[in-house]
Parts: sequence; structure tokens; C-alpha cells
Amino acid sequence: MESFRSVVFDKPQDVTLSKLDPTPFSTRQDEIAKAITEALAKQIGQTIFDMWFEGSEPIVFDGDRVQVFAPNAFSLSRLQTRFSGDVKEAVYRIAGPETSIQFLAREPVATSQSVSAEDDQSAAANESMEPFSEAGGFVEESDPQTYFHFHQPEAKPAAQKKTRSSNTRYVRSFWFGDENRLARAAVEQVMEYPGEFSPLLIYGPTGSGKSHLLEAVVNDFRRRLRRKRCVYVSSEKFTTEFISSVRGGSGLPMFRQRYRNLDILAIDDIQFFSSKRATLGEFLQTVDHLARAGKQVVVAADRPPIELEGIGTDLAARLTGGLTCPLQYPSFEGRVSVIESICQQRSFSIPLEVRELIAQHMTRDVRRILGAVNRLYAVSVSLKEKVTMHMAEDVLSDLLAFSSIGASIRGIEQAVCDFCGVKSSEIRSSSRRKRVCVARMLAMYLARRHTGAAFSEIGDHFGNRKHSTAIAADKKVTNWVKSSESISLPNANYPADEVIRRIESILRVG
Repeated sequence: MESFRSVVFDKPQDVTLSKLDPTPFSTRQDEIAKAITEALAKQIGQTIFDMWFEGSEPIVFDGDRVQVFAPNAFSLSRLQTRFSGDVKEAVYRIAGPETSIQFLAREPVATSQSVSAEDDQSAAANESMEPFSEAGGFVEESDPQTYFHFHQPEAKPAAQKKTRSSNTRYVRSFWFGDENRLARAAVEQVMEYPGEFSPLLIYGPTGSGKSHLLEAVVNDFRRRLRRKRCVYVSSEKFTTEFISSVRGGSGLPMFRQRYRNLDILAIDDIQFFSSKRATLGEFLQTVDHLARAGKQVVVAADRPPIELEGIGTDLAARLTGGLTCPLQYPSFEGRVSVIESICQQRSFSIPLEVRELIAQHMTRDVRRILGAVNRLYAVSVSLKEKVTMHMAEDVLSDLLAFSSIGASIRGIEQAVCDFCGVKSSEIRSSSRRKRVCVARMLAMYLARRHTGAAFSEIGDHFGNRKHSTAIAADKKVTNWVKSSESISLPNANYPADEVIRRIESILRVG
């Protein structure tokens, strides 16, 4: 025991706990240690216990003294600081208040010095490198805050046998239709071979489920790899913590220790790192450090790497060199499944025709589907009536109307300009530049599709052009979509149907 680094608590002099049955004192020492271990785990939670108290025998009882082992000297002081009160309570309750407690590090230490003040300061400031969610809490096995679940569609028996391994079983809690088969394959590979495809970038429009998927991946790592450090955090929180650590002087090493001693790091909405040079540099170094250690990084964004302006060529190259995949909105079948899952969570039943009504009209942001079900649930409970088709159409009338685009010509013009990188004045001008002409034709096509405006009105809006010009633009874009012709944009070339879909997504979201 001489090689152990220890912190010893003196026996309490004024503990007033009730006397226990003398039976535990006559049992074997290992049984008392097991009882203390189980009591402590129940007291602080099994998930937290598994992370902090590693090893086959984290707590040992030798008759007069309880020894609590930290994984290493680095975490010894933090373990003591965080759990000394809980350990005392469990020990005194099981073994009696006369029992002393000693905290030890399993790994030998090169120096015989006691735990330093710097370690204590690190423990207080760093909150002990806990796994945390964006809200700051532990990432539990089942997150009650998640708002929907995708389900894997039924597959043929042979296909199920091939893909249902213990490392990819979590995929069954998501809906991966044909529109997201690439995302499904990417997540399965990450689960099967952590760190081999790192970083994994999942990109898609608002409401497609990126955040939910990242949290699910982290949750599954926590379930399968217990005692492993897994973090899900937003880009905003990462940036805030980094800035605070820099301003704090000595906080930067603790910040780096927190994020670079992980098995999986998941960061959401990395597009918000744009133009934050210092944060981008720190994030890039963190990604490189974890990649060299064979650890997994998963990030989410609202667009592919080539369109992430302001993140720098180095980070863009790292993301492109990993694994990138799009995440599309769920199909009609997937949306119906989402509604069923929400209803199951609430023990709430609605007719199939109502589920299909919601799925048919709310084709984009899944949060709106949740809002629709929540409204039906509230009305049903308040009026104590079952949900019917008539009730749903009446209660959800505004949401169903809002779910369609219904945009104005001016709104469509602005969305096209933002997406294509041109100005409204250019679209209405007589410019014949290719990029301006393409944007103008797209705007005319979408205005005809999503407004009640006549071709003459559309032509008048876009530079007092004749109605025949608007008709020609509509036909031109229609042919592009049918022939899957690519459209040249500032950052890359995209198929016409994808360009239309992305602009419509902007219009639906806002």
C-alpha cells in the first residue's frame, strides 16, 4: 500500500446516526464492501457511479477501514471533493460511524506529495469532467427530453440478420427510410468501428432531426461503453466555455482536458463557428487530438462542408476527409411513425386518418408535428373527448394552413437571392449574367408554383417583363427538374430538384 496516494478522513467524533443491526458486522468483509457499493450506487445513481468508480472492486472493507479507489492520481482529489459526503453517508449507514474512510489512487505516483491545491482548484473549476448534455446535465441512457423517435422500417429476415448487431441495435429507434439510407449506413459504421470514420458530419435543414440523432448516438455510446466519457454540446456552449477559459487565465488547460479526454465528442450546429477564428482554431486542434487518439467526433450542420463559409480551409478539409452525409426530412411513412411514437409516449390515441392528415400537411420541421400532437392532446384532455377527424381539422386549421408555403412573390424573391448569392436589384435589372438569369428564372418558377399570381403579375414584379418571359422561365426550370440538370451556384453545382427543395425549405421554415 506504500505506493498508493491517499487522502484519509479522521474518524468522526460527533456523528449521531442510529445504531444498526449487528448482523452486518459479522458478515464477511467483501459482503460489507458490496453492500456499501450498492448503497452508494443507489444514492448517487448507477450511471454516475459507473463513470466515477471504475474497477472490479472500487470499494474495499478491511474490518476497521473502508478504502475507496480512484482510477488514477489525477482524479483522486476530484473524486474526494465530489463524493466524500455521499461515501460517508453510505459507509456510516452500513458499517457504522466508527469506520474510517481512505481515498486511494490505483496508479502509483512518482512523487509522495499530497494532493495539490492546483488539483483542488481544477476540481472546483472544471466540474470533474462529467459527461453532459447541452443543458449541462448528465447524458442518461434514455433522455426524457427527446421529442420524437424514428423507427427502422421492417426489413426482410436475411437483411435483419446481417445488420442487427449489438453495436448497431440503437438504429432501430430511428426511422431511416430510403431518403436517409446514407445516414443510416454512416451511423452503423460509427457504432461498429468507433474512431475509424472521424469526424462524421451530418448535415440537413432545420427540423430534420440532426440534434436528436447526435444525442441518440451519444446515448448509445454511454449504454454500450459504460464508464466512457461521452459529450454532446452545442457550438454555442463550446464557444462560451472556451472564451471563459481563456479569460480565466489558468482555465484553458482544464478546458482542453475536458474536451480532449473523451471517447466521443458530438457538437451541434457548427455553422455558428463561422468567423470565430480563435474558437475555430481550438476546435480544429480538439478534432485532430481526438482523431489521433482513435476517438470519435460527430458534428452537425445545416449545410455541407463546401457551403460552410468562414470556417477556414483546414477545418473544411478535416470535415471533408471524414465521413459526410445528408439527413433529409422523413418521408410520409416516417412522419406517421413519428406521430405514433409521440402518442405512445403520452399514452394518447388518435385515429389513423388524423395521423395521416398531420403527416400529409406537415412535411418539414418535425417540431411542428410535435406541436400539432400536443395541441390535440391538450384539447382532448380539456374537453374529455376523443380525437376525431372533424376535431383535428378544426383545432389544427391554422397549423395545417401554415404548413403549406403560401409565400408572397417578394418572400420568394428574397429566399432565392439569399440562396443564390445575388441581390434583389440584380434580379429585377436587365442583367444577362448567367447567375442572375438562373436566379430570376428560379424565382419566377417558384412564384408561379406557390402564389396565386398570374404570369403577367410575375413578369411585372421582376423588372416589368412580359408574361411570355415568365412562361418561358417556368418551362425552362421545369425541364431542368425533369432532366436532373445541374445548376451552377457560387459554391458548387447542384441538381435542379435539390435547389428547388432547398429554397422551398427556407420558405417553409421562415
